[in-house]
Amino acid sequence: MVVKISSTPNGTMKEVDLNHLFIASEEPLYIGIIIKPEPGIWEELMDSEFAYIHTNEDVKETKIGYRIEVGENSIFFVTLNYESAGNLIREIKR
Repeated sequence: MVVKISSTPNGTMKEVDLNHLFIASEEPLYIGIIIKPEPGIWEELMDSEFAYIHTNEDVKETKIGYRIEVGENSIFFVTLNYESAGNLIREIKR
């Protein structure tokens, strides 16, 4: 499964393979999104308070809690309501 990430509900989207998403914490729920620094969505997310995860079913609004640089990547730690994240969490845990 591939998801798309954007900084606004209808903004420019970047496809992200599920191998680049992980559950960083379940209580409270934090999902880590690994993105290489590059023009486009990375720059938008660096300036944004929110990230939107687009799946086949819908769009999930997340709040960016933390950003860290690790090697050649940035990891955005986003939080959202655990109940509303159901299918996304199941897909990430596969």
